[in-house]
Amino acid sequence: MRLAADTKLISPSMPTGHKARIVSVLPDGDTTRVTVEITGGMGRSRVPKQGSVPELGQFVAYLPDPGWRPSPQFPASDATPWTHSAGADDAEAAVLENAAAEEWGNEV
Repeated sequence: MRLAADTKLISPSMPTGHKARIVSVLPDGDTTRVTVEITGGMGRSRVPKQGSVPELGQFVAYLPDPGWRPSPQFPASDATPWTHSAGADDAEAAVLENAAAEEWGNEV
C-alpha cells in the first residue's frame, strides 16, 4: 500500500460526490489492512442514500483525489482544427484538403 493515512480518495465505481479518506494503513501478515472512512456523497438524511455506502464485502476501487480540477477549455470555433470542425462549404473544403496535402507531403 503506497498511500498513507489521511489521503483523500474518490471512487469511479461509486456515485458522483462519493468521497472518502484513509484512516489507517496497518500490516496484517502478508497483506495490508486499510481502514477507509466515507466522508461525502451519502446524502443529508440520517440514513445514507441507497447505493452511496458500499455493502459489506463489496469491492470498491479508490483513487487518490487529485483535488479541484478546472473544466476543460475548448478552442473557439475559428481556432478549431479543420479535422474537428463541423461541415465546411465546398470551396473551403478544397482549400483545407490542399493544406492537409502540403502539410503531410502528399501530392495532390
